[in-house]
Amino acid sequence: PVRGAGFTPVDLGGLSAAHTIEDIPVAVFPQWRVPFYIHLSIFTFLYLLSFVKFQICWPITWSTDGSFLWHLWHHIPMDNMNKTLAVHALITLALCYLPGVLAGWLQIYRGTKYSRFPAWLDNWLKMRKQLGLLMLFAASIHACLSVAYMSPTYQGIVYGDPVEASVHVMEGEGWGPKTEALNR
Repeated sequence: PVRGAGFTPVDLGGLSAAHTIEDIPVAVFPQWRVPFYIHLSIFTFLYLLSFVKFQICWPITWSTDGSFLWHLWHHIPMDNMNKTLAVHALITLALCYLPGVLAGWLQIYRGTKYSRFPAWLDNWLKMRKQLGLLMLFAASIHACLSVAYMSPTYQGIVYGDPVEASVHVMEGEGWGPKTEALNR
């Protein structure tokens, strides 16, 4: 009766596997879990590393009178996050390209492209697309923060003091004589 309806029956185990089978249609991006956890763990590690470097080690090193430089904590949202996202995007990009290089060398070493890859390399090759898209997300946030970070609010020394500019506007109609406008 099942084949007559146009379906192909698949045996996925006993009744104890029913819960897993029922969760298959409602699973949201199941192949994204492992790449996301890898992505998140790399970011967390790098952020903690940069936090210790920029907020703990540097204030202790730069302090001349032995006091802690609390004003450096104002740079956490922009400076630390931006630097962490940049390094994170580069490392994730390297994680996208590295399995392809390893697979190529393994094929050259074995002398054939028809042998199977080890399970860890096969799984890594399959998650490259997800890692690449997550890398693009991190790089996009880094680009937006970099543009915001280059504003005069954060980089006043680059822009200098504001200058008042006056523009001479000539008024008149058609091809006739022009006079200078009063409002500048």
